[in-house]
Amino acid sequence: LAGLLAEAFPRFADAHNHLGHIAMERGDVAVALKHYIDAEETGRKQFPRRIAKSRYWSDHDTRPFLRSLMYQVAAHNRLGAFKEALELCDRLERDYGQDISAEALRTPVLLNDSQWQEAARVAQRLVGIYPEHHFLLAFASLELGGLVMAREHFVCGALQLPATGALLLKARLPKGIVEDSRDHNGGVGLLRDLRPYLSSHAKSLKTLRQLWSHPVFEEAIVEAELARQNWRANRSADRTWFDEVTKMRTFEYARTVSDRIEADGGGLHR
Repeated sequence: LAGLLAEAFPRFADAHNHLGHIAMERGDVAVALKHYIDAEETGRKQFPRRIAKSRYWSDHDTRPFLRSLMYQVAAHNRLGAFKEALELCDRLERDYGQDISAEALRTPVLLNDSQWQEAARVAQRLVGIYPEHHFLLAFASLELGGLVMAREHFVCGALQLPATGALLLKARLPKGIVEDSRDHNGGVGLLRDLRPYLSSHAKSLKTLRQLWSHPVFEEAIVEAELARQNWRANRSADRTWFDEVTKMRTFEYARTVSDRIEADGGGLHR
């Protein structure tokens, strides 16, 4: 169907993006990249004559083009072409004003390319927007020797996205966790984007698995899940469960859990 749309409507750039997604799901990353480049070339021709850089993402004429560049970053990253992926991130930021999107795309590439300090810097900026970056910051901190910081951020990420944390460590979710589809799907995407790092740093993952199996950590994850379930089941004027969920998503709460783990002899050891 996507091929038919591309043939029938030559100006429809997103048809090429769809073809790229299909190829990515099949594992044909090089083929996907070619489709995304086709989407870029097609989408660039649809630009209005005069358009402010600030409107590139909100305008339907320019958004397919920007999407194609973002998808190319992921494709280059999965092919191991880290330099090309980072150059595209720079281009998104410099030429098209996509600062936050460029940073979010850049972080997994930096980890795969062993640029720990820069990965930590970028991830630190984004944890308040994208909670999955707590995991990325934990990985970068671990490689830099910051075991306490790694523990705190991994706990913070897992309290919000337990399925993602389990996928990254190839661990099982504690009993009582109802796996959220968005959490799971986001974890699958992150797992694919971080494959070079995860496959070459088994020692780091082993270190974090010490944390996952600790009783205090498991108890905190289950408590956060129960709070979410109660909040979803009791949407009313009573803010009790909403406030509880909000508290458990904060870094301050994650730090208290981390301190309890440390006090119970659960500190990370390389």
